[in-house]
Amino acid sequence: MFTIPACRSFVVLIAVFFSIGLFGMERAGAQNMDTIPLFSDFQQDEIKVNEAWKAALSSLLLPGSGQLKQGRRSGWAFIAAEAVLIGGGIWAGYRGRTMQEDYEFLADKHWDRNRYLEYFSAYTAETGSPWPYDHHTLPPEGTRNHDYYEMIGKYEQFAPGWDDWSAWYDITYRGNSTNRNTYLQMRLEANRYLKSALTAGGLLFLNHAITSAEALIWGLRGEESRQSVSAGRESPWSAALKSLLLPGWGQRSQGKRTAANVFVMVEGLFWGGVIGFNRYSGWKLDDSRRWAAQYAGSSLIGKDDEYFQYLALYPDLSTFNAAQYSGLGDPSAAYPSGAGYDWRWSTQGAWKHYRELRRDSRLASNYATIALGGIVAGRFVGAVTALITGTRSSVTHSDPASSSATAPLITIYPGGVPGFRIIALIR
Repeated sequence: MFTIPACRSFVVLIAVFFSIGLFGMERAGAQNMDTIPLFSDFQQDEIKVNEAWKAALSSLLLPGSGQLKQGRRSGWAFIAAEAVLIGGGIWAGYRGRTMQEDYEFLADKHWDRNRYLEYFSAYTAETGSPWPYDHHTLPPEGTRNHDYYEMIGKYEQFAPGWDDWSAWYDITYRGNSTNRNTYLQMRLEANRYLKSALTAGGLLFLNHAITSAEALIWGLRGEESRQSVSAGRESPWSAALKSLLLPGWGQRSQGKRTAANVFVMVEGLFWGGVIGFNRYSGWKLDDSRRWAAQYAGSSLIGKDDEYFQYLALYPDLSTFNAAQYSGLGDPSAAYPSGAGYDWRWSTQGAWKHYRELRRDSRLASNYATIALGGIVAGRFVGAVTALITGTRSSVTHSDPASSSATAPLITIYPGGVPGFRIIALIR
Protein backbone atom coordinates (compact mmCIF):
# COMPACT_ATOMS: atom_id res chain seq x y z
CA MET A 1 0.00 0.00 0.00
CA PHE A 2 2.70 2.45 1.04
CA THR A 3 5.15 1.80 -1.79
CA ILE A 4 3.02 2.38 -4.88
CA PRO A 5 2.30 6.11 -4.32
CA ALA A 6 5.95 6.74 -3.48
CA CYS A 7 7.23 4.83 -6.52
CA ARG A 8 4.93 6.60 -8.96
CA SER A 9 5.79 10.01 -7.53
CA PHE A 10 9.50 9.22 -7.81
CA VAL A 11 9.10 8.21 -11.46
CA VAL A 12 7.40 11.53 -12.24
CA LEU A 13 10.04 13.40 -10.26
CA ILE A 14 12.97 11.69 -11.97
CA ALA A 15 11.54 12.41 -15.41
CA VAL A 16 11.14 16.09 -14.56
CA PHE A 17 14.67 16.39 -13.16
CA PHE A 18 16.34 14.65 -16.10
CA SER A 19 14.40 16.78 -18.58
CA ILE A 20 15.36 19.96 -16.75
CA GLY A 21 18.97 18.84 -16.51
CA LEU A 22 19.34 18.04 -20.21
CA PHE A 23 17.61 21.27 -21.24
CA GLY A 24 19.69 23.34 -18.85
CA MET A 25 22.97 21.83 -20.02
CA GLU A 26 22.17 22.32 -23.69
CA ARG A 27 21.01 25.89 -23.12
CA ALA A 28 24.07 26.72 -21.06
CA GLY A 29 26.38 25.37 -23.74
CA ALA A 30 24.61 27.19 -26.55
CA GLN A 31 24.46 30.56 -24.78
CA ASN A 32 27.78 30.67 -23.02
CA MET A 33 30.52 28.59 -24.59
CA ASP A 34 30.95 30.95 -27.57
CA THR A 35 30.89 34.17 -25.52
CA ILE A 36 32.81 33.63 -22.28
CA PRO A 37 36.54 33.46 -21.78
CA LEU A 38 38.05 30.05 -21.36
CA PHE A 39 40.44 29.25 -18.55
CA SER A 40 42.70 26.29 -18.10
CA ASP A 41 40.62 24.90 -15.22
CA PHE A 42 37.20 25.86 -16.57
CA GLN A 43 36.40 22.50 -18.12
CA GLN A 44 37.49 20.66 -15.00
CA ASP A 45 35.20 22.78 -12.81
CA GLU A 46 32.32 22.31 -15.23
CA ILE A 47 32.82 18.54 -15.25
CA LYS A 48 32.95 18.45 -11.47
CA VAL A 49 29.66 20.35 -11.13
CA ASN A 50 27.90 18.20 -13.71
CA GLU A 51 29.20 15.00 -12.10
CA ALA A 52 27.87 16.17 -8.73
CA TRP A 53 24.41 16.69 -10.20
CA LYS A 54 24.53 13.33 -11.97
CA ALA A 55 25.34 11.65 -8.66
CA ALA A 56 22.47 13.54 -7.00
CA LEU A 57 20.01 12.45 -9.68
CA SER A 58 21.26 8.88 -9.40
CA SER A 59 20.69 8.83 -5.63
CA LEU A 60 17.28 10.36 -6.18
CA LEU A 61 16.37 7.31 -8.25
CA LEU A 62 18.15 4.76 -6.04
CA PRO A 63 19.51 6.01 -2.70
CA GLY A 64 23.21 5.27 -2.39
CA SER A 65 23.90 4.80 -6.08
CA GLY A 66 25.23 8.35 -6.40
CA GLN A 67 27.57 7.78 -3.49
CA LEU A 68 28.85 4.61 -5.16
CA LYS A 69 29.43 6.57 -8.38
CA GLN A 70 31.59 8.93 -6.33
CA GLY A 71 33.63 5.97 -5.08
CA ARG A 72 32.23 6.00 -1.55
CA ARG A 73 31.21 2.80 0.20
CA SER A 74 28.71 4.71 2.34
CA GLY A 75 26.33 4.26 -0.59
CA TRP A 76 25.79 0.66 0.46
CA ALA A 77 24.41 1.88 3.79
CA PHE A 78 21.79 4.00 2.00
CA ILE A 79 20.89 1.09 -0.27
CA ALA A 80 20.53 -1.16 2.77
CA ALA A 81 18.29 1.44 4.44
CA GLU A 82 16.12 1.54 1.31
CA ALA A 83 15.77 -2.24 1.30
CA VAL A 84 14.92 -2.31 5.01
CA LEU A 85 12.28 0.42 4.62
CA ILE A 86 10.64 -1.23 1.62
CA GLY A 87 10.71 -4.71 3.11
CA GLY A 88 9.66 -3.52 6.55
CA GLY A 89 6.88 -1.33 5.19
CA ILE A 90 5.44 -4.10 3.03
CA TRP A 91 5.61 -6.57 5.91
CA ALA A 92 4.04 -4.12 8.39
CA GLY A 93 1.26 -3.25 5.95
CA TYR A 94 0.53 -6.91 5.23
CA ARG A 95 0.63 -7.77 8.92
CA GLY A 96 -1.68 -4.90 9.78
CA ARG A 97 -4.21 -5.83 7.09
CA THR A 98 -4.14 -9.47 8.18
CA MET A 99 -4.75 -8.57 11.81
CA GLN A 100 -7.53 -6.21 10.72
CA GLU A 101 -9.28 -9.10 9.00
CA ASP A 102 -8.77 -11.20 12.14
CA TYR A 103 -10.31 -8.74 14.56
CA GLU A 104 -13.21 -8.05 12.21
CA PHE A 105 -13.84 -11.81 12.03
CA LEU A 106 -13.76 -11.97 15.83
CA ALA A 107 -16.27 -9.15 16.09
CA ASP A 108 -18.59 -10.70 13.51
CA LYS A 109 -18.57 -13.93 15.52
CA HIS A 110 -18.93 -12.60 19.08
CA TRP A 111 -20.71 -9.23 18.85
CA ASP A 112 -24.37 -9.01 17.90
CA ARG A 113 -26.51 -5.94 17.30
CA ASN A 114 -29.73 -7.64 18.43
CA ARG A 115 -28.13 -8.73 21.70
CA TYR A 116 -27.08 -5.12 22.31
CA LEU A 117 -30.58 -3.76 21.54
CA GLU A 118 -32.27 -6.41 23.73
CA TYR A 119 -30.14 -5.36 26.67
CA PHE A 120 -31.37 -1.80 26.18
CA SER A 121 -34.96 -2.89 26.65
CA ALA A 122 -34.16 -5.24 29.54
CA TYR A 123 -32.16 -2.60 31.38
CA THR A 124 -34.97 -0.03 31.09
CA ALA A 125 -37.57 -2.55 32.26
CA GLU A 126 -35.41 -3.65 35.21
CA THR A 127 -34.22 -0.26 36.46
CA GLY A 128 -36.90 2.10 35.17
CA SER A 129 -34.27 4.35 33.61
CA PRO A 130 -32.57 4.44 30.20
CA TRP A 131 -29.17 2.88 29.58
CA PRO A 132 -26.77 5.61 30.87
CA TYR A 133 -24.10 5.10 28.19
CA ASP A 134 -26.30 5.82 25.18
CA HIS A 135 -24.14 8.51 23.55
CA HIS A 136 -23.25 7.11 20.13
CA THR A 137 -25.25 5.84 17.18
CA LEU A 138 -24.22 2.76 15.22
CA PRO A 139 -24.33 2.80 11.41
CA PRO A 140 -27.54 1.33 9.96
CA GLU A 141 -28.00 -2.42 10.14
CA GLY A 142 -25.99 -4.24 7.52
CA THR A 143 -23.34 -1.49 7.45
CA ARG A 144 -19.98 -2.66 8.75
CA ASN A 145 -17.52 0.06 8.01
CA HIS A 146 -14.59 1.54 9.94
CA ASP A 147 -16.86 3.42 12.36
CA TYR A 148 -18.81 0.26 13.12
CA TYR A 149 -15.73 -1.78 14.05
CA GLU A 150 -14.31 1.10 16.06
CA MET A 151 -17.42 1.81 18.14
CA ILE A 152 -18.35 -1.74 19.16
CA GLY A 153 -15.00 -2.17 20.86
CA LYS A 154 -14.03 1.34 21.91
CA TYR A 155 -17.17 2.57 23.68
CA GLU A 156 -18.65 1.11 26.86
CA GLN A 157 -22.10 1.74 25.43
CA PHE A 158 -21.81 -1.24 23.09
CA ALA A 159 -20.26 -3.69 25.58
CA PRO A 160 -23.57 -5.58 26.13
CA GLY A 161 -23.39 -6.76 22.53
CA TRP A 162 -20.48 -9.10 23.30
CA ASP A 163 -21.60 -12.63 23.94
CA ASP A 164 -19.55 -13.09 27.15
CA TRP A 165 -20.36 -9.71 28.73
CA SER A 166 -22.47 -9.62 31.87
CA ALA A 167 -22.87 -6.71 34.26
CA TRP A 168 -26.47 -7.47 35.14
CA TYR A 169 -28.23 -4.12 35.61
CA ASP A 170 -25.97 -2.42 38.11
CA ILE A 171 -24.58 0.78 36.54
CA THR A 172 -21.77 0.91 39.13
CA TYR A 173 -20.30 -2.28 37.61
CA ARG A 174 -19.55 -2.03 33.93
CA GLY A 175 -18.82 -5.67 33.52
CA ASN A 176 -16.07 -7.49 31.71
CA SER A 177 -15.74 -9.33 28.41
CA THR A 178 -12.75 -11.46 27.49
CA ASN A 179 -13.73 -11.33 23.81
CA ARG A 180 -13.97 -7.56 23.91
CA ASN A 181 -10.59 -7.23 25.60
CA THR A 182 -9.04 -9.56 23.03
CA TYR A 183 -10.69 -7.57 20.24
CA LEU A 184 -9.33 -4.26 21.58
CA GLN A 185 -5.80 -5.66 21.83
CA MET A 186 -5.93 -7.07 18.30
CA ARG A 187 -7.23 -3.79 16.93
CA LEU A 188 -4.57 -1.78 18.77
CA GLU A 189 -1.81 -4.02 17.45
CA ALA A 190 -3.18 -3.90 13.90
CA ASN A 191 -3.25 -0.11 13.99
CA ARG A 192 0.34 -0.07 15.19
CA TYR A 193 1.45 -2.15 12.24
CA LEU A 194 -0.49 0.04 9.80
CA LYS A 195 1.00 3.20 11.29
CA SER A 196 4.44 1.63 11.04
CA ALA A 197 3.81 1.02 7.32
CA LEU A 198 2.87 4.68 6.86
CA THR A 199 5.97 5.77 8.76
CA ALA A 200 8.14 3.56 6.55
CA GLY A 201 6.60 5.23 3.49
CA GLY A 202 7.50 8.67 4.79
CA LEU A 203 11.04 7.60 5.71
CA LEU A 204 11.41 6.06 2.26
CA PHE A 205 10.68 9.44 0.68
CA LEU A 206 13.13 11.17 3.04
CA ASN A 207 15.82 8.60 2.26
CA HIS A 208 15.67 9.54 -1.41
CA ALA A 209 15.74 13.27 -0.64
CA ILE A 210 18.54 13.14 1.94
CA THR A 211 20.87 10.85 -0.02
CA SER A 212 20.39 12.91 -3.16
CA ALA A 213 21.18 16.16 -1.36
CA GLU A 214 24.17 14.57 0.39
CA ALA A 215 25.62 13.37 -2.93
CA LEU A 216 25.25 16.88 -4.37
CA ILE A 217 26.90 18.58 -1.38
CA TRP A 218 29.78 16.11 -1.35
CA GLY A 219 30.31 16.49 -5.08
CA LEU A 220 30.40 20.30 -4.85
CA ARG A 221 32.59 20.39 -1.74
CA GLY A 222 35.28 23.05 -1.96
CA GLU A 223 33.69 24.79 -4.94
CA GLU A 224 32.08 27.49 -2.85
CA SER A 225 35.36 28.55 -1.30
CA ARG A 226 36.80 29.23 -4.78
CA GLN A 227 33.76 31.09 -6.04
CA SER A 228 32.63 34.64 -5.53
CA VAL A 229 29.84 36.96 -6.59
CA SER A 230 30.75 40.26 -8.19
CA ALA A 231 28.02 42.17 -6.41
CA GLY A 232 27.69 44.77 -3.70
CA ARG A 233 26.56 44.26 -0.14
CA GLU A 234 23.33 42.26 0.09
CA SER A 235 20.90 43.26 2.82
CA PRO A 236 20.04 40.28 5.09
CA TRP A 237 16.34 41.14 4.89
CA SER A 238 16.54 41.43 1.11
CA ALA A 239 18.17 38.00 0.90
CA ALA A 240 15.51 36.57 3.22
CA LEU A 241 12.74 38.00 1.05
CA LYS A 242 14.35 36.52 -2.05
CA SER A 243 14.45 33.08 -0.44
CA LEU A 244 10.76 33.40 0.39
CA LEU A 245 9.99 34.16 -3.25
CA LEU A 246 12.27 31.55 -4.86
CA PRO A 247 14.15 28.66 -3.22
CA GLY A 248 17.86 29.39 -2.84
CA TRP A 249 17.68 32.87 -4.36
CA GLY A 250 18.79 34.55 -1.13
CA GLN A 251 21.66 32.10 -0.67
CA ARG A 252 22.74 32.64 -4.27
CA SER A 253 22.85 36.40 -3.79
CA GLN A 254 25.06 35.86 -0.72
CA GLY A 255 27.48 33.67 -2.66
CA LYS A 256 26.34 30.45 -0.99
CA ARG A 257 26.05 28.42 -4.16
CA THR A 258 25.96 24.95 -2.62
CA ALA A 259 23.29 25.95 -0.12
CA ALA A 260 21.26 27.54 -2.93
CA ASN A 261 21.50 24.38 -5.02
CA VAL A 262 20.36 22.24 -2.10
CA PHE A 263 17.31 24.42 -1.43
CA VAL A 264 16.37 24.29 -5.12
CA MET A 265 16.78 20.54 -5.23
CA VAL A 266 14.83 19.88 -2.02
CA GLU A 267 11.92 21.99 -3.22
CA GLY A 268 12.02 20.11 -6.51
CA LEU A 269 11.70 16.87 -4.56
CA PHE A 270 8.70 18.16 -2.66
CA TRP A 271 7.03 19.43 -5.84
CA GLY A 272 7.55 15.99 -7.32
CA GLY A 273 5.82 14.55 -4.25
CA VAL A 274 2.89 16.95 -4.60
CA ILE A 275 2.41 16.10 -8.27
CA GLY A 276 3.01 12.36 -7.89
CA PHE A 277 0.80 11.82 -4.85
CA ASN A 278 -2.01 13.93 -6.28
CA ARG A 279 -1.89 11.94 -9.50
CA TYR A 280 -1.94 8.66 -7.59
CA SER A 281 -4.84 9.88 -5.45
CA GLY A 282 -6.81 10.65 -8.60
CA TRP A 283 -6.00 7.24 -10.07
CA LYS A 284 -7.23 5.45 -6.96
CA LEU A 285 -10.39 7.56 -6.83
CA ASP A 286 -11.16 6.71 -10.45
CA ASP A 287 -10.48 3.03 -9.74
CA SER A 288 -12.93 3.09 -6.82
CA ARG A 289 -15.70 4.57 -8.96
CA ARG A 290 -15.19 2.04 -11.72
CA TRP A 291 -15.24 -0.68 -9.05
CA ALA A 292 -18.55 0.68 -7.72
CA ALA A 293 -20.04 0.63 -11.20
CA GLN A 294 -18.98 -2.99 -11.68
CA TYR A 295 -19.84 -4.48 -8.28
CA ALA A 296 -22.54 -2.17 -6.92
CA GLY A 297 -24.35 -1.31 -10.14
CA SER A 298 -24.00 2.43 -9.56
CA SER A 299 -24.15 4.90 -12.39
CA LEU A 300 -21.16 7.23 -12.77
CA ILE A 301 -22.94 9.90 -14.78
CA GLY A 302 -23.75 13.13 -12.95
CA LYS A 303 -22.60 11.94 -9.50
CA ASP A 304 -20.61 14.06 -7.05
CA ASP A 305 -18.11 12.79 -4.50
CA GLU A 306 -20.70 12.91 -1.71
CA TYR A 307 -22.67 10.20 -3.48
CA PHE A 308 -19.59 7.95 -3.63
CA GLN A 309 -18.93 8.60 0.06
CA TYR A 310 -22.35 7.16 0.83
CA LEU A 311 -21.45 4.07 -1.17
CA ALA A 312 -18.63 3.45 1.31
CA LEU A 313 -20.97 3.83 4.32
CA TYR A 314 -24.13 2.01 3.23
CA PRO A 315 -24.59 -1.38 1.52
CA ASP A 316 -27.45 -0.23 -0.72
CA LEU A 317 -29.75 2.68 -1.53
CA SER A 318 -32.69 1.45 0.56
CA THR A 319 -30.54 1.25 3.71
CA PHE A 320 -29.22 4.75 3.08
CA ASN A 321 -32.70 6.23 2.54
CA ALA A 322 -34.04 4.43 5.63
CA ALA A 323 -31.28 6.03 7.70
CA GLN A 324 -32.22 9.48 6.40
CA TYR A 325 -35.90 9.04 7.30
CA SER A 326 -35.18 7.45 10.70
CA GLY A 327 -35.13 10.79 12.50
CA LEU A 328 -31.35 10.74 12.90
CA GLY A 329 -30.54 11.63 9.30
CA ASP A 330 -31.48 14.29 6.79
CA PRO A 331 -34.60 13.46 4.71
CA SER A 332 -33.57 15.99 2.05
CA ALA A 333 -30.39 13.94 1.42
CA ALA A 334 -32.35 10.82 0.40
CA TYR A 335 -32.05 9.78 -3.25
CA PRO A 336 -35.11 8.90 -5.36
CA SER A 337 -35.30 5.25 -6.32
CA GLY A 338 -35.09 4.45 -10.02
CA ALA A 339 -33.47 7.78 -10.92
CA GLY A 340 -29.97 6.44 -11.51
CA TYR A 341 -28.89 6.57 -7.87
CA ASP A 342 -29.51 2.92 -7.00
CA TRP A 343 -26.70 0.72 -5.76
CA ARG A 344 -26.30 -2.58 -3.97
CA TRP A 345 -22.97 -4.21 -3.21
CA SER A 346 -22.75 -7.71 -4.56
CA THR A 347 -20.54 -9.05 -1.73
CA GLN A 348 -19.01 -7.86 1.53
CA GLY A 349 -15.57 -8.38 -0.03
CA ALA A 350 -16.34 -6.07 -2.95
CA TRP A 351 -17.66 -3.43 -0.57
CA LYS A 352 -14.56 -3.69 1.60
CA HIS A 353 -12.24 -3.35 -1.40
CA TYR A 354 -14.10 -0.19 -2.45
CA ARG A 355 -13.47 1.35 0.97
CA GLU A 356 -9.80 0.38 0.71
CA LEU A 357 -9.48 2.10 -2.67
CA ARG A 358 -10.97 5.30 -1.28
CA ARG A 359 -8.74 5.06 1.78
CA ASP A 360 -5.66 4.74 -0.43
CA SER A 361 -6.81 7.82 -2.34
CA ARG A 362 -7.17 9.82 0.87
CA LEU A 363 -3.79 8.60 2.08
CA ALA A 364 -2.05 9.75 -1.11
CA SER A 365 -3.85 13.09 -0.87
CA ASN A 366 -2.57 13.48 2.69
CA TYR A 367 0.97 12.76 1.50
CA ALA A 368 0.57 15.47 -1.15
CA THR A 369 -0.53 17.91 1.55
CA ILE A 370 2.51 17.00 3.65
CA ALA A 371 4.79 17.57 0.65
CA LEU A 372 3.16 20.96 0.08
CA GLY A 373 3.82 21.78 3.72
CA GLY A 374 7.44 20.80 3.12
CA ILE A 375 7.63 23.40 0.34
CA VAL A 376 6.34 26.12 2.65
CA ALA A 377 8.69 25.00 5.43
CA GLY A 378 11.63 24.94 3.00
CA ARG A 379 10.95 28.54 1.95
CA PHE A 380 10.76 29.60 5.58
CA VAL A 381 13.98 27.80 6.52
CA GLY A 382 15.72 29.32 3.50
CA ALA A 383 14.61 32.82 4.50
CA VAL A 384 15.72 32.38 8.12
CA THR A 385 19.05 30.91 7.00
CA ALA A 386 19.66 33.82 4.62
CA LEU A 387 18.77 36.31 7.35
CA ILE A 388 21.10 34.71 9.91
CA THR A 389 23.94 34.35 7.41
CA GLY A 390 23.59 37.94 6.23
CA THR A 391 23.46 39.28 9.77
CA ARG A 392 26.55 37.41 10.95
CA SER A 393 28.72 37.94 7.89
CA SER A 394 30.26 41.16 6.62
CA VAL A 395 30.35 41.64 2.86
CA THR A 396 32.63 44.48 1.75
CA HIS A 397 32.71 46.36 -1.53
CA SER A 398 35.91 46.08 -3.54
CA ASP A 399 37.40 49.01 -5.38
CA PRO A 400 36.91 48.57 -9.15
CA ALA A 401 40.36 49.98 -9.82
CA SER A 402 42.10 47.56 -7.49
CA SER A 403 39.96 44.61 -8.47
CA SER A 404 41.56 44.45 -11.86
CA ALA A 405 44.77 43.42 -10.21
CA THR A 406 43.25 40.40 -8.58
CA ALA A 407 43.31 36.96 -10.11
CA PRO A 408 40.34 35.98 -12.25
CA LEU A 409 37.64 34.08 -10.38
CA ILE A 410 35.29 31.65 -12.05
CA THR A 411 31.64 31.46 -11.01
CA ILE A 412 30.07 28.18 -12.01
CA TYR A 413 26.38 27.29 -11.83
CA PRO A 414 25.16 23.76 -12.54
CA GLY A 415 23.68 23.54 -16.01
CA GLY A 416 20.94 21.13 -14.87
CA VAL A 417 18.98 23.62 -12.76
CA PRO A 418 16.32 25.98 -14.22
CA GLY A 419 17.67 29.50 -14.66
CA PHE A 420 21.24 28.56 -13.76
CA ARG A 421 23.93 29.11 -16.37
CA ILE A 422 27.61 28.24 -16.71
CA ILE A 423 29.23 31.67 -16.71
CA ALA A 424 32.66 33.10 -16.00
CA LEU A 425 33.12 36.45 -14.30
CA ILE A 426 36.43 38.28 -14.30
CA ARG A 427 37.28 40.93 -11.78
